[in-house]
Amino acid sequence: MRAKELKAAGMDWTEVLAAEDENPRAWLAAELLGSAAYDSTAARVKAFVEQGGGCRATFFNYRRKLGSV
Repeated sequence: MRAKELKAAGMDWTEVLAAEDENPRAWLAAELLGSAAYDSTAARVKAFVEQGGGCRATFFNYRRKLGSV
């Protein structure tokens, strides 16, 4: 919830997510969602899977939790 509030305020929210949850998958998803290096959701999903975050569904579960579009 805190990460979602910080994101809405335009602040760096990826650090909070990693510190609060200590969940590497959540941190990876947050990092990919906040990165401008990827031009599409498909590219972010591919990076998530390739970097060991889990499957496509796991990425979308984290995206939903973070309130990302």
